[in-house]
Amino acid sequence: MKEKIQERINQVRHLATTPTKVNVVKSADSFRASDSLSKSIRNSKEADVFLAELDAAIKVARTKKN
Repeated sequence: MKEKIQERINQVRHLATTPTKVNVVKSADSFRASDSLSKSIRNSKEADVFLAELDAAIKVARTKKN
């Protein structure tokens, strides 16, 4: 399990360091997601909701940590 998480972290780091144009998908039809999160977010509205919930969860976690 830890190896898979580390591999994913490495993939995200690599994507973060590559030019943005390489990472942008022009249409959902040209991208086939292989993970359940990508499959569950079908449009930009759902992505915005997910990011808002994620930000809220991070803020709660940070306040509990301190």
